[in-house]
Amino acid sequence: MQQRNRAKGLPDTDWMPGNLKSSRQEDGYNCGIYVLMNTMAIVQGKTACLQNFHKKHADAFRQYVVCRLHEDTKTRAEAYTFCEVPGCIGIGRTGQSCAVCGRWAHRECVGDMGRGCYVCVICQVQYGE
Repeated sequence: MQQRNRAKGLPDTDWMPGNLKSSRQEDGYNCGIYVLMNTMAIVQGKTACLQNFHKKHADAFRQYVVCRLHEDTKTRAEAYTFCEVPGCIGIGRTGQSCAVCGRWAHRECVGDMGRGCYVCVICQVQYGE
């Protein structure tokens, strides 16, 4: 990596060795999502979150990744009216935005979570909300 950085004129960076413990996936198909969740937590400096991931978070994060990949194909207005809740029932035009990140969800999809101050599953995991 150091040779590549020098060749490309990038700053020299060293890997910091260490041991991080992360949650174990509970199934045989979420390995990629767990890698992405762990990577995002590490890059954002939220290593304390690594042991808090569960299947419900993987399901929500998968939907989040899909939404992020599709984000560039939508207008700004569409991006804020797309329900990111896994298993969205797709009813109702009223929704609520996450108080932390602004992700939008149908009130019918978030149920009791949507009353008052709604915090999406992604922010619950990342920030312990």
